[in-house]
Amino acid sequence: MSCFETKSLPDGPLKTRGQHYVPCMLQSAFATAGRGKFPQVYVFDKKEERIFRTAPANILHERDFNRYNDGKYIICMEDGLGKIEDQAAPVFKRIAEDRSLVGLTLEDRVKVMAFVALQQVRGPSTRINMIDVAEKMRERVRSMGHDPEEVPQLRGMDDPEMVKFIAMNLASKNLPEFTKIISTKMMLLIGAAPGTTFLLGDHPVVKANTNQNGVLGSLGLTSEGIEIYLPIAPDLLLAFWCPTLVHFLEVGLKQSEESYHNTALIALLGVGSEADLLRKERANLGASIEALRADLDAIRNQKPLISNAKSMEYYNSLQVIYAERRVISATGDFALASNMIAGNNNLRSGPRLELL
Repeated sequence: MSCFETKSLPDGPLKTRGQHYVPCMLQSAFATAGRGKFPQVYVFDKKEERIFRTAPANILHERDFNRYNDGKYIICMEDGLGKIEDQAAPVFKRIAEDRSLVGLTLEDRVKVMAFVALQQVRGPSTRINMIDVAEKMRERVRSMGHDPEEVPQLRGMDDPEMVKFIAMNLASKNLPEFTKIISTKMMLLIGAAPGTTFLLGDHPVVKANTNQNGVLGSLGLTSEGIEIYLPIAPDLLLAFWCPTLVHFLEVGLKQSEESYHNTALIALLGVGSEADLLRKERANLGASIEALRADLDAIRNQKPLISNAKSMEYYNSLQVIYAERRVISATGDFALASNMIAGNNNLRSGPRLELL
């Protein structure tokens, strides 16, 4: 697979100046009939903590977001990005309608993975973090008694236009490698719990990594245990899991079944408070076994895993955390986002990288 191409043009007007970093093809799945002429999404602004409605064409875009102007030439990637979106859009539509990954060709999967690879570096958070890290490095250089302007790598990193060019170059050059890495993960679907919907943030490809002890792990794409999520509809989440996570489910099921089997006789014949407690524990264990079996069956059959209230909060909280400013919804329910911001003012913006 070849990466999209950039092209240099004489300076002048372009057909499209308001350029989306979360494309309309993704937002539209969350749009419903509103007061306007076109379907609308509900939008939650984390910074101002307000809710409003608008059409996907009017939100999650910036003027010339994919256009770099050095004063002499223009480099515009909008057409190349549009091709990736256009290739992925019908595949996402089919997945959402079928609620299944069955029947996807290798080419279909590559189109989806290329889109996911692009979205994880495409939004404003990438550029804001570049500027923020450069400023932190300048402060560190100053604290060491040196002039940061004498460090070549820091020159121009306070210029949004230069940062834009670096971010565009990052996406262009690394898209094939990122796509290749994502292809090593297990693609699966996760369905929303009944009566709930997924949120979609302005940085919609989110990552998580929690080891068996609940300790936060590395968020690198190649890290063991990495989880990657992208909502593609209000009731459907596309996931890419490290294969070790599926193995962990299989091991957990085997151990749980062995424990359930080994305690059967005591639970049947035992008397007293300890036996009563064991029966309650086995009832919970039996429910866990059924849930694990259902998840593994869904993965094998390429059908959606079923979420519960706790897992929905987990998935949606990642969208809120990663969003630089705005989160959209099909229903307008932003209670989780509001509560998270009330408990942590830093969540009014996206996550920031820390220097070691």
